[in-house]
Amino acid sequence: MDKVRLAYFGTGRFAQKQHLAELNKWKNVVVEYAVSPSQTDREQFARMHQEWKGSRPQLFASLEEFLSPNPDFDGAVIATPVDSHFALACALLDLGKPLYVEKPFMSTRAEAQEIADKADRLHVPVVIGANRCVFPAYRTAANALRSGVIGNVGGLLFCYEHSWDTLTKDCSWRQDPNHPGSGLLRDHFAHYGHYLVNLRFHPKRAEHITSTYNENGVDVSTTFHLYDSNNKAAVFTMNGLSTDKGRKEEITIYGTKGVITVTFEGKASEAYLELNARSKNKMDNSCALAELQALGISNYTSHPALLHNYLHIVQGKSVSNASPARDGVLVARMTDAVLSSRIQGKITTLV
Repeated sequence: MDKVRLAYFGTGRFAQKQHLAELNKWKNVVVEYAVSPSQTDREQFARMHQEWKGSRPQLFASLEEFLSPNPDFDGAVIATPVDSHFALACALLDLGKPLYVEKPFMSTRAEAQEIADKADRLHVPVVIGANRCVFPAYRTAANALRSGVIGNVGGLLFCYEHSWDTLTKDCSWRQDPNHPGSGLLRDHFAHYGHYLVNLRFHPKRAEHITSTYNENGVDVSTTFHLYDSNNKAAVFTMNGLSTDKGRKEEITIYGTKGVITVTFEGKASEAYLELNARSKNKMDNSCALAELQALGISNYTSHPALLHNYLHIVQGKSVSNASPARDGVLVARMTDAVLSSRIQGKITTLV
């Protein structure tokens, strides 16, 4: 494929500042069409694209307007608020176009299930933009866990700290309690839910412990547990009220023979291994880096890095899908169960 022509749905700040920067690394990739209800956003997106890529996308205000002239393109990127993902994905899959969908994947488990089933039935790849699965240290830790180096897993602890509330104040849908993508849990847990899938931890029940809400009524910090069939727990503490703009994460995986720790601060992640209560040693990420190269990702600090995996897939290159729609179904099940537990005030079963 000499030239890759994309249709972009959602042309706001994230698409402008993050996506276009990644597309600019691909000389043969252009945005042929840009769709957004905001004239300001789509015009700014088009100006930036022309400055960086030398061509101006055709602009449309809606999906219906975009479809009416029978557009010709190779793949589509959905970078809109989550409440529009389902309708867009349905229409684009019917056209047989490979999709890149920003997290969170869909508003509900039922929507995620329908899109995953449709993608499988039509044999159309869907990549979900949840990047923890392609951070080197995170992959190193997952590989070590699956190798059995720390024995049987006893439990997992996920700690997140960031100024999420402050940084999303100008994002109306994230701060709207009636929007299906609002609040820290629904907006950000997708990253860790997808990583749980990578770790092959299979939750069966969810227990919401506590949440803190801001003046808008959305959760800005939350603690909850996910239990597998053996009653082993993955404990999540997510604090979005930090005054530090730098994101900090620490994941601790406890095993019968040792402990794996993953840390993330700024843009750097590291994995550590402690066996038999001895000293903690930094783990070698070389195998994970080779895996990322095989996925078409040469710069793992890119955001969104998974966009590169997607572009290789669109071009028919022999790479596997690092974040498929089927994983999104499992994450949606986890999210729905935690939300249900929060409402009901009791442990709930994943549906």
